[in-house]
Amino acid sequence: MAAFPRKLVRAVMPDRVLSSYHAARGVADRVDDLERRAARLNLTVAAHLYPPADTGMAQHELNVYSQNGEDGILLWLFSVLGTETRTFVEFGVGNGHECNSRLLAQEWGWRGLQIEGGEDLAAEAEHIAGPGVTVARGYVTAENINDRIRQAGLSGDIDLLSVDIDGNDYWLWKAIEVVSPRLVIIEYNAAYGPTKEVVARYEPQRVPSFGYTLETQLQWGSSLPALVRLGDDKGYRLIGCDSSGVNAFFARDDALREPLSPVSAATGWRPSERWRGRLSQAEQEAVALGGTSGAAGR
Repeated sequence: MAAFPRKLVRAVMPDRVLSSYHAARGVADRVDDLERRAARLNLTVAAHLYPPADTGMAQHELNVYSQNGEDGILLWLFSVLGTETRTFVEFGVGNGHECNSRLLAQEWGWRGLQIEGGEDLAAEAEHIAGPGVTVARGYVTAENINDRIRQAGLSGDIDLLSVDIDGNDYWLWKAIEVVSPRLVIIEYNAAYGPTKEVVARYEPQRVPSFGYTLETQLQWGSSLPALVRLGDDKGYRLIGCDSSGVNAFFARDDALREPLSPVSAATGWRPSERWRGRLSQAEQEAVALGGTSGAAGR
């Protein structure tokens, strides 16, 4: 059919036949997608039933619905830490197809809250969210985040907090008091390097937009050392980062179990995979740290 002009096909083929064709094609695409996801899920389960001897985080990375291996890392971490409430809070879920809580919710029955600022994205996330998952629309700020979580009926201990809003991540984690997650995933900006404590200025009205300049793509968020300092203040310890240099994982002090142990920012930090081969680390830091009006060292 693809070889014929669409107008000609529509003119000579009855509507009910076209409808049946499109419906069948949609079902076939969905079956293919489910088969691919089932295969990845089988790999995920196998990897955690028979974990490798090396317990480094990179060895456990695997994507079913995540983007940077978080699905595999989370399954491994919770196999070590155990679970208590099987609840989560995640903000910055996009359209819900690729996020850090979807696998836990859809395959392991977790419940929780997903928040997305984009109206269309939130609507799509709401459409695919499973039972027990609340999708809230609207941008979150340090001033409203506790109320947003409380309105979803969550408070006290939860197992997972995932923060990915490309900007005010540090400030939101700092502000959260209504829940106490046992494990936190939060995005850091590897361009700031592994030693400097840098936090971009808090902008409550900020809508994520990286544009096309190096400055807008590299001057945002916070450095890993700044997050480690914040974690220390809140009772959390850095236990590692994914190999893409995107996410840092923090465990609450009372949740730590062997073989997990705290690591320093210098040890846990990983360079950004996105910029590898494009800019050296020194070049990234020169641009990222050049935005003195938007970021301040501590």
